[in-house]
This record gives sequence, structure tokens and C-alpha cells, in this order.
Amino acid sequence: MARQLWDWQDMKERHPGAISPSAASSAFVEMTLLNNWADASAAWGVLSYRLDEDGMVELRGMTKHTASLTSGDFVIATLPAGVRPGVEIQKVEFYVSASIPVVTPIRVLTNGQIAWKGSSGSAIDYLVLDIDFLAEQ
Repeated sequence: MARQLWDWQDMKERHPGAISPSAASSAFVEMTLLNNWADASAAWGVLSYRLDEDGMVELRGMTKHTASLTSGDFVIATLPAGVRPGVEIQKVEFYVSASIPVVTPIRVLTNGQIAWKGSSGSAIDYLVLDIDFLAEQ
């Protein structure tokens, strides 16, 4: 399976004249968090998505993990049909553990799962998500 990273700068360069992230036509929809993930801060925004009229999905928010972690993939939430990517998306984001920022890969799978790959002993004080991609057409 091919993997593809979409980011706004890349989309802007490859598709001049595309709309800006602020021009999206729909309101953000709050996501249901799974597997001991919870809102990290209402002030920073809960994990949400929106789909614009050109098929771009914006995924935004901050979350934290509320239980001890083991190694493996941790599904944070699942996007509904219609706002899922056509190819797996990987993007480097960051989380904070014991006041130390750490870069980490986040995957958005074609089945809609938003997954973080962790390791034993990882503590997530908060994880910031800021991911844009083209919805499957």
C-alpha cells in the first residue's frame, strides 16, 4: 500500500488557487475519542474535523491519554465515511511527556482510524493534531 503525506504547503504548491484552510464551508465536528484518549484542554480545542467544498479535510485539536501505555498502535478516534483519506496518511506531530516535547508519527488510515504508535512507558500529557488531507473521492 502506498503511503502519502499531505500537508497544506504541499497542496498549495501543487494546486495553486486552491482554497485556504480558513475558507472551509462547514463547521468543525467534534470526534468521539476512544481507548482512554480524552480532551486535553478546552482552551486549545477538542479533536474535531471538517470537510470543505473542495474535498479537503481539516483535522485539529489536542488530546491526552489517561491510562498507562504499552507498545503498539493506539487508535485515538475514527473518521466517518466520506471524510477518510484514499491512501494512508502519515504526519509527524508532537506530544508532551513530563514537560518534554517529543515528535511522533500519527497515521490516518483509509478505514478512518487516527492512530498513534507508542511504546511502553510513554506518558501523554497532551498530543497536538493539525492534519490536512484530501478526502477519498
